[in-house]
Amino acid sequence: YMLRAASKRRHLTDDQRACLAQEEMELLSTINRRERAQAGGTAGGKGRPKTTQAGDSSATDVIGKLSRDRHRESRSVVATNYGISHRKVQSAFRLKRDSPNLYRQVKSGQLRLAEAKREAERAAKRSEQQRIAKLARDAKPLERTWRIITGDCIAEMRKLEPGTVRLIFADPPYNIGINYGSGSRADQLPDGNYLAWCQTWMDACVRLLTDDGSLWVMINDDYADHFGLLLRQTGLHRRAWIKWYETFGVNCTNNFNRCSRHIFYCVKNPRRFVFNADAVSRPSDRQLKYSDKRAAPDGKLWDNVWCIPRLVENSQERLPDFPTQLPLALLTPIVQCASHPGDLVFDPFTGSGTTGAVASICGRRFVGCELNSRFAEAAKIRIASMTDLDCHRDNPK
Repeated sequence: YMLRAASKRRHLTDDQRACLAQEEMELLSTINRRERAQAGGTAGGKGRPKTTQAGDSSATDVIGKLSRDRHRESRSVVATNYGISHRKVQSAFRLKRDSPNLYRQVKSGQLRLAEAKREAERAAKRSEQQRIAKLARDAKPLERTWRIITGDCIAEMRKLEPGTVRLIFADPPYNIGINYGSGSRADQLPDGNYLAWCQTWMDACVRLLTDDGSLWVMINDDYADHFGLLLRQTGLHRRAWIKWYETFGVNCTNNFNRCSRHIFYCVKNPRRFVFNADAVSRPSDRQLKYSDKRAAPDGKLWDNVWCIPRLVENSQERLPDFPTQLPLALLTPIVQCASHPGDLVFDPFTGSGTTGAVASICGRRFVGCELNSRFAEAAKIRIASMTDLDCHRDNPK
């Protein structure tokens, strides 16, 4: 009676009525079980003598009739007294069973049932991802799940098995005179030579990708237009052209300051690829600012401009004597979005080992190439020391 009286309140939403309806169905189910137990005793349950006469209905018939009556009554309650669908009540039932805290928020009007359902699904998925990641890390405790090869990436990629890499992230030299250990002249090739070299390593990357794999390439303004064409020539399909906004950058004279880089996200098969939307989703303004019921319960995918600060000299994760270190916050969404735990991630220009560190933390296998032996050793130390850190950092908006 109290549940049905509460359902008549005008301010209640359909989701709250669904919670009340499922609680009444739960109550009816309890009564049903009690009456079935009593009927079973009358018909001769365990340790009880049978009291039915010949020609009377069997205990099975009695129990079956009670069960059917209660089931019909439950459906009638949902249809007539609460005015909501049976499916919505079932959703409320599953939510209470699997996520009691979310259920209480729906019942109190803090959450919509669809939002709570999505959050429960995301929580279950996160839990499963963490479980798989742990299994991947602990599967062979005596064998590392990552390795860094010291040598030329093109030569080393020829030695790797084709079609085995789910995700490749490449941040090559930009041909702007940075000293990576061989002098600044080594990073100042004629345009034709530089672009021909880039085409070669891009083709080698495509050979390594699985059919549902992806290649992510980062480059500066000087060669972004060329890279877009080179990647098309490899046969890859571009899904996004992302701008990494570094929040501060290089001050220029008589020109606009440089504070962004380009990330090309390309896939081998445009109809089949790995894309974990949870890793690159955020609550929309409709949800956060306006509590708009029309907002998508599972949030909004990131835009194609990523606001992630570059590393400053006194940053905690900054390595000494490395000129072009990338932040973990940049690689984390890429690795989580474009691969699954246990997948193989490859970086042909490992550098400080950011890709490998994130891959290892997130339960992925990793192979990287680095031409400079000093950088390669520093990256190995970094990856080995990073495996206990939490991969789930705050995502950029």
